[in-house]
Amino acid sequence: MRAAIFVAVVAYIFGAFHRTCVCGFPLSGLGVLLHNSKVRSATHRFQSHSLGSSKLNMETTSNESSGGIRFVTNKMCPFAQRTWIALLQAGMEFEMVEINLYGSGGKPGWFLRLNPRGEVPVLDLGGGAVVGSEATLDHVAAAAAPELRPPGLEQEIKEWRRRTNEQLLPIGKRAVQSGGREALTSLLEEFDASVTGPFLTGEQVTVADISMFPMMQRVESEFGFPQGSEKLRTWFDSMMALPAVSETCQASWWWWW
Repeated sequence: MRAAIFVAVVAYIFGAFHRTCVCGFPLSGLGVLLHNSKVRSATHRFQSHSLGSSKLNMETTSNESSGGIRFVTNKMCPFAQRTWIALLQAGMEFEMVEINLYGSGGKPGWFLRLNPRGEVPVLDLGGGAVVGSEATLDHVAAAAAPELRPPGLEQEIKEWRRRTNEQLLPIGKRAVQSGGREALTSLLEEFDASVTGPFLTGEQVTVADISMFPMMQRVESEFGFPQGSEKLRTWFDSMMALPAVSETCQASWWWWW
């Protein structure tokens, strides 16, 4: 009897591991905080903008938005939070559909038809989809908010996005999972020295700021910033002062792995 129970438990855990992930990353160890949350749908209505042609052609579903964009997300996912901030900042009309990313029930079939990898965020445009957080930022900027990619700052924006994805993510992960904070502290001090102010590249918020904020929100909440990081603190407070940012901040959240 005990052996049968053990086999059943192992089979369930193995299946759940392969069926579910958080923001496209498998659940593991300390890398995710589990919360009880209901799956909700909410419609956000803002000024409509015409959509550009930058989209990934995929099979659409019968559960299409009646107008504008359908934003498929989970509110605790930092990658999807990037997209949420961009949509609000651009003032685009969209319908938010929140789904569970973990649990024995798996992900809904209509969602996997939009993105077979099973990751959020997804922008369902009706005739195709944009998948991946950085791709959605570029789509929103091209479609409705060119000010998020101001001319003359292309290289600076690209470099900040690289530093977020290639440095902050892995170093932050090690700080949470192994407890070693020296590398994270050093990186935050480097970031502080590089911030132009008040935003990363100057007076205007860009896709670089939006890309970094959800990750830095979690770092700030868990560890704080190194003493003397005045420019980084000013940047964080300037971002929090934006309604498009503050609306997306949840009392409960996940890390990014």
